[in-house]
Amino acid sequence: MSKKYIAAFVGFAVVSSLFLSVGVSHGDTNTALAYLKSKPLTAWTIMALTAAGESPALDSLKSVSSEKAIDYEAPILALTAAGKDPRTFGATDYVAKLKSFSDGTQLGDATTLNDDIFGILALLSAGEEKESASVSSTLRFVLNHQNSDGGWGYAVGGASDTNTTAAAVMALRAAGTPAPDTSITKALDYLKSAQNGDGGFPYDPKSAWGTDSDASSDAWVIMAIKSAGQDPAAWQKDSKSPLANLATFADASGFYRYQQGASEDSFSPTTTSYAVIALANKFFPLRVLAPTAPVPVHYSYRIEGKTQELCAGESDGVTALESVRAAADACGITYHIQESSIGSYVDEIATEKAAGASGWMYAVKNELPSVGAGDYKLAANDDIIWYYGAYGDELLRLTLDATSTAAGTPISGKVETYHAHAWAPFAGAAVLAGNTSTTTDVAGKFSLSLPEGIHSLSAEAANHVRSNTEKAAVGEPDATAIPLSVTIATSTGGNGPSAGSGSASGGGGGTGSVIQGISITVETGTTESGLDFGSLGGGGAQKKTITLKNKGQKKLAMQAAVSGDDVFRSYLFLDGKTWRVYHAAVEPGGTVAPETSLRIPASYPAPGAKKGALVFWAVPVE
Repeated sequence: MSKKYIAAFVGFAVVSSLFLSVGVSHGDTNTALAYLKSKPLTAWTIMALTAAGESPALDSLKSVSSEKAIDYEAPILALTAAGKDPRTFGATDYVAKLKSFSDGTQLGDATTLNDDIFGILALLSAGEEKESASVSSTLRFVLNHQNSDGGWGYAVGGASDTNTTAAAVMALRAAGTPAPDTSITKALDYLKSAQNGDGGFPYDPKSAWGTDSDASSDAWVIMAIKSAGQDPAAWQKDSKSPLANLATFADASGFYRYQQGASEDSFSPTTTSYAVIALANKFFPLRVLAPTAPVPVHYSYRIEGKTQELCAGESDGVTALESVRAAADACGITYHIQESSIGSYVDEIATEKAAGASGWMYAVKNELPSVGAGDYKLAANDDIIWYYGAYGDELLRLTLDATSTAAGTPISGKVETYHAHAWAPFAGAAVLAGNTSTTTDVAGKFSLSLPEGIHSLSAEAANHVRSNTEKAAVGEPDATAIPLSVTIATSTGGNGPSAGSGSASGGGGGTGSVIQGISITVETGTTESGLDFGSLGGGGAQKKTITLKNKGQKKLAMQAAVSGDDVFRSYLFLDGKTWRVYHAAVEPGGTVAPETSLRIPASYPAPGAKKGALVFWAVPVE
C-alpha cells in the first residue's frame, strides 16, 4: 500500500478538532469550493463547505448503519458542524450508537487509536461532557498510548505519524487539555521535527515509502497548530511555512493534489476538504453543541468500610458522588465531603476518616476514574464501589457455584481479583461466613461447610478491597414471601395514594413455616394479595406496616430480600433504610413491625404494573 493511500485512509478517520473559529477566509479556496459542490456530498465535503460558510444539503447523513465506531464519527462531526443534533437528525441516535462501542477503557477497535481520537472529538462536538464515562476513559486511553517521541500512531503500538498526532492534539485540546501541558508540547515538538525544508509535512518522516510533503498532512498539522493557539505562518523552515506549502498543491481545476505532480483521483475531494478547512482558519470539531441537560441514570453502588460492608443498593443519579448521598439516605450512614480548589472529595463515611495513605476511593465498572466523583458522569447501569483503602489496592469478586444447597452440603465458589483490566483467579483469599472461614486454592476456588440457614459470604485479602457479599441458603431455613405490587402512573408529581401510612398487619392469618421449632409469621391481613402500593406517580410514596412474629422457641435474627421488578429492588425501604441492611433480633413470642415504604423517583422512566416479592427469613441466634 502506498503512502498516499495510507494517509488518505488515516485522514478519513482523523475527524478530530476543537472550537468553532470565527471569520471565514475564502481567498484562494473559491475554486476549491466550486469543485467540492460538483462532487457527491460526503461527511468531509459537508464539513469543508460548512467551514467556508456554505449550507450544504445533509440528506446523505440521515442514514448511517455500521458495526464500527469509526463510521459514525465523521457523520457526527459533520452534523454538529451544521448545527444539527446527531441524536435526532436521522433514524438512529448516532451519539448513543457511538457510545455503545465503549468497553469502559477505550472506544471501538482495541488495536487502533484513530477511532478513539475521532470518538473523543465527535462526542465532545455533540455536547457530551469531558467528564462523561465514554469521553474520560477514552481520553485516558489515548494519553496512555502517546509514543516516546511525542507523537501518536494509527494503531496501538504503531510508529508515530503527523496526521494521527495532529488529530490527537485537537482531541486533547477539545477535552480541555491546556496548550502548555506536556502531552501537547511533546506532540508539537514531534510535528516540528517532521517539517520538511519546503515548509510542509510528510505523513511519516521516517517512512520507507518516502517523506515528501503532502497536502493532507499540511492541512492536519495547520489545524493542530491553530488548535494549540499558535500561528501556522510562524512555523517556518528554510523561510517556508506550511500555509505557503499547502497553497502549492492547488490545481487550477479546483482540487488539491495529494503530492506534487499527482493527478485527480477518488480521494481528491477528501484531500481538498482538509485543505479548505485548514485555509478557512478552522480546526476540529468545527462546532460544539450546547451540552445536553444531564439525565439521571440507574446505577448500583456498594460501600466497603474498614472492617465490613456499610451499604449496598441501587439508585438514580447523574454523578458518582451522588451514590454516597444515596447510600447515606438508604442505610442511615453519615458522610463528609471536603471542598477544595481542585473540587469535591469524600474524606469520611460512617465516621471512618481518611488518614495517612488510606482514604475513600471509588471505582466504576472496576476501573478507577481519573476525575473526581463530583465530575464523573454516570452511564446507565454503572456499578460503583466506594472503599476505604490505599492507592493500588485491587478489587476482589466472589461468585457462588449455587445460592442454595441441601443440608450437609458445602457452599462452593471462586474468588477473583481485578488486575490489568481483567479478572483473574486469586489464591489465598479468606472467605468468611460469620465465624466460619476458609481459604481459596491456587485456582481461586473454595468450599465451606455451614449449618442450616441463610449465610452471607464475602472474601478478604491484604492490599485488596473486600469482595461483594453473596447470600446462600443451606437446607430449608424459615422464610416467608409477601407478594408486592404497584402501578406506576405515566404522569409525574407524586400523584396516586399519599405518603400516609396504611396498615397491612392484623386480621389474622399469615404465612409461616416451622423447622425444628422455629417459625415466622407475617401478618398481612390477606396474605394472598400481599402488599399493594396502589398507583404512584413520579415523586410519590406509600407506606405500609407489616408484623413479623417469632412463634418458635429460639431467638431469631431476621433479614430481608426483595425479588422481582427493579422498582422494588431499588426503592423499597424498611424502617427508612434499604431492605438490604434490614436486621431484627426477635425473642421467642416477640414481634417487630418494620415500616415498609416505596418511594418512586420523580424521573422514574418505566410506567406500568409492577410485581415483586418481599422475603423475610430467620436464623436462630445460639
